[in-house]
Amino acid sequence: MKRIHYAWIEQILSFDTENERNAYIQNQTAKAERKNQPEVKIMDYWQRTDDKRFYLRIRKPYNHNQMATN
Repeated sequence: MKRIHYAWIEQILSFDTENERNAYIQNQTAKAERKNQPEVKIMDYWQRTDDKRFYLRIRKPYNHNQMATN
């Protein structure tokens, strides 16, 4: 029988401003607390000099599965 042990969605998002990126992080954290769900895991964030956008790499739980710790 197949058993899923860990599953998540990994996304790379881009924002026009750093404040917009920070607001998204705070919003996702508050949403997880309200819905009693695992928090979005922030993997990395950076700013690219060529397009001046602010990037964020996150992992979200998929279908209420656990996420690996590393």
